[in-house]
Amino acid sequence: MCRSDDSAYSYNFTELDQWVSLRRNGDEVRIECNFAQQVLTASVSEFSHAVHLVAKREIQKLECEYSEMSMHPVVSDLWSKCQDIE
Repeated sequence: MCRSDDSAYSYNFTELDQWVSLRRNGDEVRIECNFAQQVLTASVSEFSHAVHLVAKREIQKLECEYSEMSMHPVVSDLWSKCQDIE
């Protein structure tokens, strides 16, 4: 999420007519969707940590199949941000 205290993103899955909305309100991130009734709330630091864990896991999976991908500047930058995450 952006560093702005009121940033928001919405992701639409057109093939399923579903969406996920992420909205930052101060030090919290609120996650809503139209395919579940629950609304999740996490601190910005918890959310950031979870995003880094997912990114790290997915990069590792992709690199197993496409080893040359690690040479791409975007991937190497993202990987460097995820290295210390456990």
